[in-house]
This record gives sequence, structure tokens and C-alpha cells, in this order.
Amino acid sequence: MKIDIDKIPALLALLGAADTGDVKANASHDLAGSYVIVRSRDSGVHAGTLVSVDGRTVVLESARRLWYWVAAKEHTLSAVSLHGLGEGCKIASAVERIDVLDACEVIAATSAARTSIEGYASHDPR
Repeated sequence: MKIDIDKIPALLALLGAADTGDVKANASHDLAGSYVIVRSRDSGVHAGTLVSVDGRTVVLESARRLWYWVAAKEHTLSAVSLHGLGEGCKIASAVERIDVLDACEVIAATSAARTSIEGYASHDPR
């Protein structure tokens, strides 16, 4: 079988693959516009409104970093997405937009969790 190397980029584009060979997720993710919690490998946990997902890059708006989190009930990040935050958390102020690289989890959050996270006082170490 003969392969025309010049046609590989066009073929990859048709298949929805990036130049690196990674398959891209649809930028119009089914949770786009929803409030979500994202766990990444290097930058920790973030909560905000999902703009897009492209491979392992997740774009959030009005996002807060959950630097140190405690779930209101149970003891998992999934519980935070359901019930919100407990006492003793360290949460950063909201940023307009963040591109979270190397995301490994996107969790839909309930309205109760969103209210809890958005209403939580920002951590001030001083």
C-alpha cells in the first residue's frame, strides 16, 4: 500500500486529530455554558463556566481556583460538585478566563455547589 505523505494533514483534519496525533474533543462540549469543576494534573482544581474542551485543555470563564477544598458532605471532589464547600477551604478570587492545561476530569456542578463556590470568601493569607 502506497501512502501519499502530503495528504496526511488533510486526512488528520478530516478525522479530527491534532498534529500530534491526539484526538481532539469537540469544542462544543455538551457541558459548554454549564458550571463545572475541573481537576488538572499540574494546576489543581478550578470551578467556573465551561467555554470549551480541546483535548486536555479546558477553558473556563469566571473561574476560581480551589487551592484547598473540603466538601460540605462526604470527602470527595464529586461531593463538592453536588453539595458545595465545607469550612476551612482556601479559594482564590475569580479570574475572567483561564485555560486549564492537562485536565483529567470535568464534573458538572449543581446549582447548590455553584452558589457555595461563588459565595465562598477568597483566601487572604495576610
